[in-house]
Amino acid sequence: DAVLAVCGGALRRYLDVQGELPDDHRQLIVSYYQNDQRAKIENRRRLAEQLGITAHNLNVRASRIRERLQSCVAACLKKAA
Repeated sequence: DAVLAVCGGALRRYLDVQGELPDDHRQLIVSYYQNDQRAKIENRRRLAEQLGITAHNLNVRASRIRERLQSCVAACLKKAA
């Protein structure tokens, strides 16, 4: 748990410094991955509705944010190595 907290803090600082993850994107990706199974599906339906977009467009947005996060994690790990 301590390692995860340290890594999470490092990633958050990196993202803030780089300006890579605006608050609205962070909120979207956290909301997107909340819950399990049926609750996750309902949550994503409501989220798309709140944003005024289709479920497909929500999936595309989440995918783009996830790709950006993966790049940032890779850069963070490379920098730490």
